[in-house]
Amino acid sequence: VAGEPGRAAPWGLAAPSPDLLGGANSGTDVAVETFDYPRAYVIPSGVSQRSAPAAARLAKQLTAHGVDVQVVTDPVRIGDATYAIGTYVVDMHQARRGVANALLSVGADASPLSPSMYDVSAWSLAALWGADVIAVPSSGTTSALWTAVSAPPGLSEGAAEPNLRALTAADLVSASMPGREGPWRLSLRDPADVEAMNALLTEDVSLRFDPRSGSVLIPEEATAGARQATETFGVQMRQTSAAASDRAGSVPLNDLKIAAAASDEELFALREMGFDVTAVDSATLNMGFDFADIDTLMISTGLDVDDLSAQGRTDLVTFLGRNGGLVALGPDGLEVNEALDLLPVSQNPGRGGANGVVAVTSPSTGLASGASETTFVNGPTWFTEIGDGVVVDQRYAATAPLLSGHWRTDSGEEDRPADAAGQAVILHGIDADGPTAGAAVTLFGSDPLFRAHPKGQYALVAQALLWTATAP
Repeated sequence: VAGEPGRAAPWGLAAPSPDLLGGANSGTDVAVETFDYPRAYVIPSGVSQRSAPAAARLAKQLTAHGVDVQVVTDPVRIGDATYAIGTYVVDMHQARRGVANALLSVGADASPLSPSMYDVSAWSLAALWGADVIAVPSSGTTSALWTAVSAPPGLSEGAAEPNLRALTAADLVSASMPGREGPWRLSLRDPADVEAMNALLTEDVSLRFDPRSGSVLIPEEATAGARQATETFGVQMRQTSAAASDRAGSVPLNDLKIAAAASDEELFALREMGFDVTAVDSATLNMGFDFADIDTLMISTGLDVDDLSAQGRTDLVTFLGRNGGLVALGPDGLEVNEALDLLPVSQNPGRGGANGVVAVTSPSTGLASGASETTFVNGPTWFTEIGDGVVVDQRYAATAPLLSGHWRTDSGEEDRPADAAGQAVILHGIDADGPTAGAAVTLFGSDPLFRAHPKGQYALVAQALLWTATAP
């Protein structure tokens, strides 16, 4: 509560006993580290926040873990910036600062600690759930001016009363629909945005998808339905124009039907966003799957081209050849691209056990428009030798893409994070020739739905599904 530095635990507390390690180690090789906590974490509101629903979800998750979260009631300066009303503040002078930090810090590179990891090595709600989060350092002249107060707990810049109060349930309402007249634009940044879109589609609202901005256009005559969706799913809609320039490049949307060869967690994530999903695998296609009503196909795992019968492979090729869509990720999905010679790219798989939070960059237009600057990989892939007509939507950061996790090179391997730096991680294009000509394909080298956890990446898959289902 006083913000004291972390204290190293005695060896007797930190080291596992020989019995727990099967007698193989004495425990004296266990690293004992302390952590320099930031002074606070800030989850901005307003124009400084990429996703209000994501910010509200994150604040709610923090409070569910007993972390004290406060809300800015008047604009307040914290650290080097001024934050708007509605901003969430996590004062790290609190008893559960360790819990808060475990959820909000990006983590660290664990690669030097061990040659391998038995499971994933990095989680970060701040980096993966889609909300902008700022760590305000505990050192420096500005942050040294803060005063911890007791009723309510909070931070101030020397003012008599801090512009903060304890979080209430009412503060988690993120819905916003200014004005009374449409048309409206709904940016697809969060699972809630996609769920709202799918709810409108089930009500036969005439929506249009704009792949340039990753958003959906809602007509003025659907204002009542849009307002209901806003309140139900806590999303934010913006007024837009009805001009032809606003509609240029957009395509009409129908209630989509998706087939997915995916893990249970990925199927859960797709359905959480409101998609109508039919689970398929190699056996399903071999038994004669009917693609007639399917708009696009997602393949992650469970559909191996080598396991398809002649008829199953023919049905898949026929579906893609009639302008069917494909969203491919994971080894099985990316293998389909190579086996059927869809997009002209070279795939570079990294070490299978490599995993963690990575830094990425995305152009302002394209299927990753509005994406966060971090994503998650587990067995990362990057794409090189990209042919004509293929558009890169996202790249690994140009330098040091691994922010936290474990991505270590074995002797002789060329799959270090440095090898992926600056390379494409998401791309899309139309197959130009052969029996699958006309197929709209999106390839992912990341794991945006991994264990249904990186919620801030869900919308990337949603935009890919929409584009592959509607591309001319």
